[in-house]
Amino acid sequence: MVHRMRRVRSSSAQLAILLLARIALDLDFQSITLYFSTLSESFNIQIWLMGFLVSVYSIFILLSPVFGSLSDQYGRRNFLTIGLVIFAISSGLMAVAQDWLFILIARALAGLGKAIFLPALLAELGDQYTYETRSRAMGFVRLSWPITFIFGVPLVGYSIEHLSWRFPFIILGLLALSSCVLIYLIDSTSDEIPNQGALVEQSLKLFKRVVSNKSALSGLLLMFFAVGAIQGIFAFFPIWMETKFQIKETSISVILAFMGVGTLFGTLLATWLGDRIGPKRCTISGLMIAATCMILLSHFSFNHIFVIFWLILLGTSFDFAMSEVPVLLTQVASNSKGTVLSINQALNASASALGSGLSGLIWISYGYSTIGLIFSSTAFVGALIGYLNIQVSPDPESSKSQLGNN
Repeated sequence: MVHRMRRVRSSSAQLAILLLARIALDLDFQSITLYFSTLSESFNIQIWLMGFLVSVYSIFILLSPVFGSLSDQYGRRNFLTIGLVIFAISSGLMAVAQDWLFILIARALAGLGKAIFLPALLAELGDQYTYETRSRAMGFVRLSWPITFIFGVPLVGYSIEHLSWRFPFIILGLLALSSCVLIYLIDSTSDEIPNQGALVEQSLKLFKRVVSNKSALSGLLLMFFAVGAIQGIFAFFPIWMETKFQIKETSISVILAFMGVGTLFGTLLATWLGDRIGPKRCTISGLMIAATCMILLSHFSFNHIFVIFWLILLGTSFDFAMSEVPVLLTQVASNSKGTVLSINQALNASASALGSGLSGLIWISYGYSTIGLIFSSTAFVGALIGYLNIQVSPDPESSKSQLGNN
């Protein structure tokens, strides 16, 4: 029999540390496209191949279901800390890389670290918070996304252009290691070791629960289409900005920071409204608006002002939608949260790899306007799948609580 974890009440300090840890991983992912031109020149690699830096990173995230399922059985803390250590190693390798192969290995390790860390993080929040408060908790940790866009990405862009492209990776590695130590010291979880003989059987049961759940599968497909769309739009966005407006990394990163302003608005809006109107409504409406913004960005960006305006709208609507997806998934698959979130992470990786690879091919053959048309359509498809197939049931934990109070 698998023993469940014994928990104490979560603290604000724990949330702050998890936010700090996620900032390191999010900034690494968000800023990698800024390196495309520099790495292409430094290692004499064709520019369209840079998209595979995202692809190899994403491929290793496909291992997320393995680690997410194990975290359901062995506890979250070990996987949080191991993931951060591997990510720190990948950052160190990037900081000393001397050839293209070295960089590919480092990006693979970065993906592996995230594959271990992020499902455990989301499941940790799912464990500690009821449906009535889960949007606020997950929304708080998701603030890492706008924080890194607004402050981190411009600093990375400045470092690439004026200091050293290696320097940000040193900082990210140190940030990950610091978070790892703090998580291990402050986490009050008591993790009991499960019966090894039941490990495989329990994992299969957890996966079966997810794949037999129509609403869970539809939520996973929605996220797959949404992530593929946004990654396809932004994989070659810095290159498009550089060629269209003749600007460099610092200016591009400052423009991207306005996307971060939008993501901040979207995250805060979802944190405020998610528990009131429900995660499904937030997700579907936000994704449909985001798909519209993708078309506007790629076809009606006549100068910097237009780009900034569309980025703010896109960031707001997309993060409003995506902030609620983990909440939605834990709601439709409440008895296998770690497993469904890890499958979600793996599908995100597949979508990122596919979106980045296709974006490079489309960029070479047809240009950025076609990229916008194709991937906005992809986002619309994801929203339609979710609208038609996701059925949200009442919170069983809340029902039990209400019965007990009565």
